[in-house]
Amino acid sequence: MRTKRIALSWIIEIVPYFIIGLLGLVKFSVLINNLGSELNGYYDFINRIISYLFLVEAGFTSAVTYKLYKPFANDDKEAIVKIFNGSKKIYRKLGLIIAGLIFITCFLLPTIFGVKTHISEVIICFAIISSSYLLPFFCCSYSYSSVLFADQRKYIYSLITNIIRILCDILIIFIVKLIPSLVTIALIILFVKILEELLVYIVGKKAYPWLKKSMKIDTSAKAMTKDVFWHQVGYLVANNVDSVLIMKFIGAVMVSVYGAYNYISSFLYTIMNRIAQVIAHPFGNSFAKDDNKKTYKLFREYQVLMILLGATIGICYILGIRGFISIWVSDKTVNYLTDYINYVTVILFGLNLFLSVTCTMPLITAITANGLYKESKPYMFITSLINLVLSVLFIILMPTIKLRVIGILLSTTIDIITSMVLRANLISKRVFPNIKMSKIIMTYVITILLFILGALLLNPIESIIVNNSSSYFKLTLMLGVSFIVILSLVSIILKFTFKEFSNLINRARGLLLSVFKKKRNV
Repeated sequence: MRTKRIALSWIIEIVPYFIIGLLGLVKFSVLINNLGSELNGYYDFINRIISYLFLVEAGFTSAVTYKLYKPFANDDKEAIVKIFNGSKKIYRKLGLIIAGLIFITCFLLPTIFGVKTHISEVIICFAIISSSYLLPFFCCSYSYSSVLFADQRKYIYSLITNIIRILCDILIIFIVKLIPSLVTIALIILFVKILEELLVYIVGKKAYPWLKKSMKIDTSAKAMTKDVFWHQVGYLVANNVDSVLIMKFIGAVMVSVYGAYNYISSFLYTIMNRIAQVIAHPFGNSFAKDDNKKTYKLFREYQVLMILLGATIGICYILGIRGFISIWVSDKTVNYLTDYINYVTVILFGLNLFLSVTCTMPLITAITANGLYKESKPYMFITSLINLVLSVLFIILMPTIKLRVIGILLSTTIDIITSMVLRANLISKRVFPNIKMSKIIMTYVITILLFILGALLLNPIESIIVNNSSSYFKLTLMLGVSFIVILSLVSIILKFTFKEFSNLINRARGLLLSVFKKKRNV
């Protein structure tokens, strides 16, 4: 049963994301070719601002889902109806707050946020896209999604949203070629969001016909969002403050250049994160059920696994990103490889990807599996503040654009490392009290130093790949060989550095053998 659920998660969550990612690559290229780097930068900036505005939702869906677990377990339909209707009321209040923020932001775009050209088009695009994302607050899709999640039917909602996102990207790719405009993109997004609302409503009504309007409502879920809020703030600051500051102090073209490198990094991180979530599920169960000694061994294995994935993907990113962009982006007015970017910049992009996979994922898994949301909440405030302050200082004080970009990336690096130290301290005190914090951190110190050393030594290889990236086939061939070599080297280093690597290999071999035996028995 567990194998079937994992397989279903992979099919519904991960496979469509590969399709969405590939479409995203095509879409990015189409937007640059038809809109230009400046308007593409404005489009990326609009999406970043919208992420902040909708922060007020603050994980309310997760809180509603949590509230619904027990009524579903007890088949208490009356309680489910109360929570469902209560969530609709709260969502509409949140929607009104966000609508007010959207109205105010429209006036701030040309002043505070630094939009200097195409002002009318940017404001109209922002207003339409923001309104599109407001629809779930005033309709029922968010409330129905919580019901589906609590009823172990998340795959239904994921299937709908993934199909809609794929449809949206396909429409943008084809229609923007005919009508190149930010407003065109906004109208497409509005259309597909309306379609998504209709589909979720139809599916929800059919699956739960007994969810009727009721005078009795339960709005207690809103009190649970306060701890999630700061985690959302930390995530958004770490992932969006860079583009907002670049827009304000450098300009839309640089947002587009930065966005190209960041898009590939974010895509790879999301793939790793979704893989990790599937793998982490049994780890989470072990934290709750097994003894402390055994769970620590599993945690160490998880650490080593993420080091293997993070180091391999991070180094491959550094080696191949500029070669890929030289083929992918065809804007002749801006050199995406050298105008604002150098090899140090590329190393920092790769390092932050490595740190996010290697340092963040295992620590967050240990914290969330033990329910330490409240205890880790202050960390998000501290790291977000550090990231924001350092980014502002670097972008103001640095004399050149290249150094400003390096400063912003370095701020994110310091953010992640600070977060790593704070989380390691919490884990050593609350999860593994017999393990010193220094032992957890030393694992990461060693791997970070080795990663940076490897990245610096590979500069000549990166130059060769960039200079010979004349086609996707040649680039794929070079990166394929690089991936195999790097994976082998990292595995050898881990083999002789961490004893848990052998346990991890044995565990993986046993899993494959068990699957093979099951197939033969069938």
